[in-house]
Amino acid sequence: IVISTKKSTWEDGPMTREMVISSLEDSLRRLDTDYVDIYHLHGLRLEQYDA
Repeated sequence: IVISTKKSTWEDGPMTREMVISSLEDSLRRLDTDYVDIYHLHGLRLEQYDA
């Protein structure tokens, strides 16, 4: 079994590292697990790669 989740980056404003971490933590809580094998980031713009 491979556990994956995703974060859409189609939100207004800049994507920050803190936003990505917060989203991942929310997903982990909803999935009731401590880890995921794959974390997909959808729709990244070039300036968001540093997050």
